[in-house]
Amino acid sequence: MKTRLFLLLFIATWALFCIYSCSPKAYSPNPDWEDEVAVVDDDMDEAEPPMEWKEPVEAVPSKKWTTPHVKDESPTEIDTENAPKTTTKNDNKPSFDNYEVMLEASKKIPVKKTGNMVVWIGDPKYKPAIDTNMVRDTRLIPADICQYAIITPIAPNFDVEPKVSKPIKIHPSGISETFTLTPIKGKRGDLKVQAKIEFFDNENCIGTSISKTTAILTVKVRLTGIDLLRELWDILWDKFIILYAAILGVLSYIAIRFIKRKAKIEDEGVGKLN
Repeated sequence: MKTRLFLLLFIATWALFCIYSCSPKAYSPNPDWEDEVAVVDDDMDEAEPPMEWKEPVEAVPSKKWTTPHVKDESPTEIDTENAPKTTTKNDNKPSFDNYEVMLEASKKIPVKKTGNMVVWIGDPKYKPAIDTNMVRDTRLIPADICQYAIITPIAPNFDVEPKVSKPIKIHPSGISETFTLTPIKGKRGDLKVQAKIEFFDNENCIGTSISKTTAILTVKVRLTGIDLLRELWDILWDKFIILYAAILGVLSYIAIRFIKRKAKIEDEGVGKLN
């Protein structure tokens, strides 16, 4: 008996489950959903189709969206009065205030020998090493004066080579021009040398120039021991030649006088015999 009741209860439960599964409400996520019946319009031949069921969309948490930055290409007015002023850098203008012009010359130049005179122009921090055999003096000139120059030695007691330098471009690290000094014959003692520098604004060094002069240096032109002996020998030799010529002249005069006198005596003796 119990078995039959249990079996009937199971069959009834199964039948209810099947009925519920086949009903439209079983597929509806919303239990309150009711079937929508197509409404027939009397003026229309066909009825509107029922609405389609769409699966519900899962809610997405809201995000903070930012508007992408768009470059504003519209023209804007520039405040020229308050705008920062820019300056154009001149690559040719040195970064320091003054050039140093240095004149060097040999301290002593033996007679009949040659010495050197050197003109150096550049940034003072690149000054060349000191040569103990040279005398030197320096002067400062504005660094923005010009970038090209010609150097002319001023040494009236010397034969100078070259007479004038070629056009040179001045560089902050320094440029130098060397000249040879040969004392003019007979010139000795403390002799003065100097240099004139003409600055130009073009590499060909033509047109208007700005002239500057270096300091004046003293060069001692002296005779060395050997040179002194040679000069004494030359002097003695010259004197000896003069003395020899004088003696030779006196002897020649005496000889001529003697010959003439002898000839006169002979002529007088011949006359007496006749």
